[in-house]
Amino acid sequence: MDKIKKFALDESSAITLSDGTRLVQIVALKDIVTPEYTILKGSRGGYVESERNLSQNGNSWIGSKSIVRGNAFVCGDAVVHGKSEIWGEAYLSDKAIVRDTKVCGNVVIRGEGFFNGCSLSGKNSFINDNIHEYFCTGDDEIISNETLYSEVFLENDSLEKQ
Repeated sequence: MDKIKKFALDESSAITLSDGTRLVQIVALKDIVTPEYTILKGSRGGYVESERNLSQNGNSWIGSKSIVRGNAFVCGDAVVHGKSEIWGEAYLSDKAIVRDTKVCGNVVIRGEGFFNGCSLSGKNSFINDNIHEYFCTGDDEIISNETLYSEVFLENDSLEKQ
């Protein structure tokens, strides 16, 4: 017996970025209860490069205004939402939450940390925090030149209307 998947890729919503990366919107195939909110069956989520960016197990989710691409992976009960972009080899698990945050490189986020408005980049960076909330401010030039977020959401009115 096949396990019921938690999300599907909506090929009709596929877009191709200027660098040739193809992103597809996810759609919930069942109700999902995350640490942040409940996603109802049929709800549209964010954009991924492929199914390998979001686990079919657990209650992890990518919100409708977020992007996860490359070899980045979201699993467990982790939540990516707001205007977030996760790429490179980034890995989010457990009950980690990122909102309006950019994560790239080999950053691993585990535990119950909450990151809001951050830019996290690095080689073999590991964050395992169960108690703190991080409200980041300041210069995010370290990764701003690599982001494609504005190409996806700010220059395409149809995506902004979700």
